[in-house]
Amino acid sequence: MNAKGKYITKEECNFHWGKLRRVKEKGLFSTQYSCCQSSESGKPCSFSRLHVCDKMTPLNEFVSTRNCINVDAKQKVLALDCEMCYTTQGLELTRLTIVDFQLQPMIDLYVKPTNPIVDYNTRFSGVTKEHLQNITTTLEDIQDILLDILHKDTILLGHSLESDLFALKMIHKKVVDTSIVFPHRLGHPFKRALRNLMADHLQKIIQNGEAGHDSSEDARACMELMKYKFKEDMKKKNRSAISLPSFYSSKSI
Repeated sequence: MNAKGKYITKEECNFHWGKLRRVKEKGLFSTQYSCCQSSESGKPCSFSRLHVCDKMTPLNEFVSTRNCINVDAKQKVLALDCEMCYTTQGLELTRLTIVDFQLQPMIDLYVKPTNPIVDYNTRFSGVTKEHLQNITTTLEDIQDILLDILHKDTILLGHSLESDLFALKMIHKKVVDTSIVFPHRLGHPFKRALRNLMADHLQKIIQNGEAGHDSSEDARACMELMKYKFKEDMKKKNRSAISLPSFYSSKSI
């Protein structure tokens, strides 16, 4: 691919969509791909008509959340999740979901990428060609919408939020990331999967369908996990009654 995002050669991409995992079998450790359980040198199990571009998002066209005088209380704590696809310029936004404190959707929109799509990433995003067929909403449209409902003091929840904010090309400093609140036992850079956190702490199954992730489901999961975390922390402090902060109170939401 050249600097303009055009393919110089067009060849099939053979790959493993899963990650390498260290597993123990019959007392011995081996390294296998999570997608097909083949060894590190095993034959690729997936195919695509082209290679994808995985370069860093350009740092232009970013927007920053602003001060807000008339603060709507229901916008103080929100949870967000994005889905992305691969284009000729790397990962780009294809769906955005934001839910409020009561898990109700405030935004759930499909987005038309700026550049030609190479791979819809459906296995992970749940987004297909049909979903985007008649979509005209652009990233700039999404940024305008977000700047109307987010302000710099909004507490934004999510899982691996850096990826979402990069896709949105948005700068926001008050974030709570569930991948950090619930750290992996091996520490950075390892992260626990959102579906495992939900299963372990709330005994709920998410991301279990064959159609890929659902940004609405993932955004709600992040909000539920942080509610759970807050209540558990209060219990540890031996408080007789669990009272939510002012921005969590029923009057505020």
